[in-house]
Amino acid sequence: MLHKILSRLKPGGTGIFQVLTKLRDYSFDAAAYLASPTSGDVLEMHALSFDVVVATVEQAGCKLVLASEYDCVDHAGSESIEFLIRKSGSPGRDPLH
Repeated sequence: MLHKILSRLKPGGTGIFQVLTKLRDYSFDAAAYLASPTSGDVLEMHALSFDVVVATVEQAGCKLVLASEYDCVDHAGSESIEFLIRKSGSPGRDPLH
């Protein structure tokens, strides 16, 4: 999903997003998850490692400008990072300017 979103960014465009990059004792099994769906009453949090986020940014033709810790998750052993990225290439000519 992240790759798809970043791929839609226009050349020269800038994006900012936040991702939970560490969650203590986190694991995800898609088959088990789909076999027993939750009621929807509980907040679900999933993590994507910093290395995977950076690789996805690069695969989408973007460069990482800044990554900084974003203290928004109140769970011991967790880490959330805010990413500032820029899409490679020059922005197209704006016909209104």
